[in-house]
Amino acid sequence: MYYTNGRLQSQFNMKGGKKNGLSEVFWENGQFKTRTNFKNGRKNGLCEWATEDGEVTRTENWKDGVKID
Repeated sequence: MYYTNGRLQSQFNMKGGKKNGLSEVFWENGQFKTRTNFKNGRKNGLCEWATEDGEVTRTENWKDGVKID
């Protein structure tokens, strides 16, 4: 998906109809907003959230869809 200014809004990979791998959402200025790793449609690994200027404000670790920290 793209914003009207042509910048990427989000990207993710699908496998078997489920998110698999890195999923990213971006602010309109191009900075990342969220990064989430998925395995078979479930959060798996590091998830990060950031402000519009790129400052990471929150991180979480997940395994098979369960938050582990």
